[in-house]
Amino acid sequence: MMSMNLADGPVHAHIEPTTICNLRCHSCINHALPKARRGVMSLEDYKRVLDAIPTLNDVSLIGLGEPFTHPDILQMALETRSRNIVVRTVTNGMLLQRFDRQLILESFDELVFSIDGASPMVLESLREGSDWELFIENLSALHETKKQKKLKTPITSNTVLSDKNLGEVPGIFELALRFGFSKLRFVFAVDTVGTDTGSTNMQEKRKDIEALKIRDEKLESELREQIESLSRKYGLPASFSGSQPYAPNCWWPIRGVYVTFDGFVTPCCLRMDPEVIHFGNLFNESFLSIWNGERYRGFRQTFQEKQVPAICRSCP
Repeated sequence: MMSMNLADGPVHAHIEPTTICNLRCHSCINHALPKARRGVMSLEDYKRVLDAIPTLNDVSLIGLGEPFTHPDILQMALETRSRNIVVRTVTNGMLLQRFDRQLILESFDELVFSIDGASPMVLESLREGSDWELFIENLSALHETKKQKKLKTPITSNTVLSDKNLGEVPGIFELALRFGFSKLRFVFAVDTVGTDTGSTNMQEKRKDIEALKIRDEKLESELREQIESLSRKYGLPASFSGSQPYAPNCWWPIRGVYVTFDGFVTPCCLRMDPEVIHFGNLFNESFLSIWNGERYRGFRQTFQEKQVPAICRSCP
């Protein structure tokens, strides 16, 4: 039975440095965001967030944008590490040439690449605006720097699977082996809206993401077997979340928090739009008053009772 006070605060946070992105990925709601939801978190505001949540021991510097569009992303990471907090980020890999490669590796405890294809045609079609050759160049350069400087930073991958890229799984393992990845994660496309309310653009995007979902149990089982087999073959750890629901046993309500670029506190990395749900803004009130507030406690209570809040029923 979990406490409904949880007064100390969460240990993990996704903190959104920006909602600006250089790509239009089919499985992401970014380009359906209204103009009001586009912006960046300043380095000073980022420090304010860390100050406000002193219980954190793990931070993912990611959100609805590409982290490396933010000029201060490495300073944000270094600030996090200076507080003895583990920090990672997720990137599409298209902008790494703007930064010093050694400093990238030294700034993060883990660098995660979003890879939805192992061939030019698939990657560039699913992640519109991407450039296969530049992607490979950046991966190669980072790998060489890591070897030359004898750095230990884990490089991992995340792949959103749909019927558009199921044949890419073996190739993604080969890419991972080629560039020294230490782990691969495979997930299905996820509805990151969770409600029928909201803008027309967002609802249209929600339909697009729903169309990418795989709902074939036999195919899912075959995928799991394939990933496990390739993991053994290449000696590379790999995970596959499949369609197993996270709720009602989701860990986010008691251990994690999502903070948007402009300070809104939302439930998790899949329900991150404050226009849909939020519990308060830590730039306007103390984080603890939000964390222990009536709305947040009521949200947690549904999980304690093994219920699923309406906003979470379509997750994943």
